[in-house]
Amino acid sequence: MDFRTFGIFLQCALSISVLLSEVSAQETCGQRPLVDDPGGSRVVGGRNAPLGAWPWQVSVQVRSWHLCGGTVLNSLWVLTAAHCFTIVPPHRMSSLRVVAGLNVLTEPGRYSQRRYVVEVRAHEKFHHPSYSNDIALLHLSSPLEYTDFVQPVCTVEDEMEEFNLNLNQCFVSGWGSTSFKGKPMDTLQEAEVELFEQNTCNQIDWYNGYIKNGMICAGSETGVVDTCQESSSLDGGENKGK
Repeated sequence: MDFRTFGIFLQCALSISVLLSEVSAQETCGQRPLVDDPGGSRVVGGRNAPLGAWPWQVSVQVRSWHLCGGTVLNSLWVLTAAHCFTIVPPHRMSSLRVVAGLNVLTEPGRYSQRRYVVEVRAHEKFHHPSYSNDIALLHLSSPLEYTDFVQPVCTVEDEMEEFNLNLNQCFVSGWGSTSFKGKPMDTLQEAEVELFEQNTCNQIDWYNGYIKNGMICAGSETGVVDTCQESSSLDGGENKGK
C-alpha cells in the first residue's frame, strides 16, 4: 500500500467528541473474544484479517455496494468518514445500510448483521476539500446484537484519558485497495501502522502542509502500508480498541 495514498479522514479524539456528545457510553468495549493476543498480528504490509479479529469493523453500503468502512460505537451508532456521503446521490441515501460481523464482502456469512441507516449526522464543520472534521455518525434502524463477531470499540471520554493513551501499537483494518487506484479487497485487511508527527507528514516530499490540526498521520515510512481508499478504521492495539 502506498503511503502517499493515505486517506486523510482519521481525526483526533477531541474532534470526535463533538459528535459523540449525544451517544451514550457503552458498559463494555474493545472486546475481541476470538483474538488471544490483545495487540493482534504484527504484519507489515497487511494481510487478510481472521474472522472476528476486528468485531467493531463494519461495511457501510449503498444497497450491497461497499461505500466505506465504519466503527461500532454502541448498538445504535456507527462512526465513519463524512466524505463517504459526498458521492451518494440524494435518492440513494434511503438505501444506506451497515453490515457488521462481516469478513468477506461478497460472502456475508451467518455471523453478519444488517441494519439500515435512518440518520447520517456529519460533523457541522466538515470541509470536503481539506478533509477537516471528516467524521460522521450513523444512526441505525435497530440495535446490533453483540456477539463474538460484533462488539463496540472504546472511545476516550476526556482530554486526560486521551493524553494517557499508549499509541505505540496501532492497526488499520478495512476493505481498502492495496495499491494506488487499485480495486477494493473482498476480504477484510489488517496491518500495523506507525503514527507520525504532523511536522514529519507535512514535509515537501510527503504531504507538503496538507495535514491539519486534528488529523492523525499513520502509515509506514517505506510506503509499504497505510490506510487506503474506502478503508476507515484505526485501532490502538494496546488500548482495548481505542
